[in-house]
Amino acid sequence: MKTIKNFSIAVLALFACCFTSCVSTQAEPSAFESQTGVAIVVPMRVFTWVKADGAKTFMKDYSSGKITFDYSEENDFIVKAEKVDGILKTTWGKQFTDNGENIRSLIITAFISSCYSMDNNKDGIDAAFDVMNQIFSDNMYAARIDSLMPSLKNGLDAYKKKTDWASYKAEYFSIEDNTFIVKK
Repeated sequence: MKTIKNFSIAVLALFACCFTSCVSTQAEPSAFESQTGVAIVVPMRVFTWVKADGAKTFMKDYSSGKITFDYSEENDFIVKAEKVDGILKTTWGKQFTDNGENIRSLIITAFISSCYSMDNNKDGIDAAFDVMNQIFSDNMYAARIDSLMPSLKNGLDAYKKKTDWASYKAEYFSIEDNTFIVKK
C-alpha cells in the first residue's frame, strides 16, 4: 500500500512539474513576428472592439491555422491574400515594414481585415481604412497616428473627410490580384 501511495505521489509530482513548465514557458515568436517586429496578439485584442471583416473569426482562424502569415522583403506591396485549400495565406511585403515598428502591430489589424474583405470580393482598401479610422479614433491610440507612413496618414485623413477619399484612394492605392499596393 505504501508503495502505491509513493508511486501515486511521484506521478502527481511529475505531472505538476510538466504542467508548471508548460504554463510558465513563453512561446517563441513566429518567423513572421521576428522578421516584422509584429505581435500577433495585438490584432487579437483590437478585434475584440473593432467592427470589421474577420473580427469575429480571426482568433479561431489563427489558432486553427486557417490564416497564415509570411513576410517577403523582396515584394513591394503591403499584403497579398490568397485562399488555398480553405487557408487564407497572407504574404506581407516591404511596404508593410516601411511603417514604424511601434505602429505595425496596430495597423496589421486593418490589413488583416482587408485580407478577409478581398477574400470575400469586397473593397479591401475601404476595409483597411475603416479599421484604421476606428483604431485611431480611440484616445489610447490617436497620438500614434504620426507613426504611419505619409500616404496612409494622409489617406486616413481623406477617408475621414470623405470629400477627397475617392480621388485620393485611386491615386495612392490599388488592389490587384488580391494584393494591397501603395502606389506613392
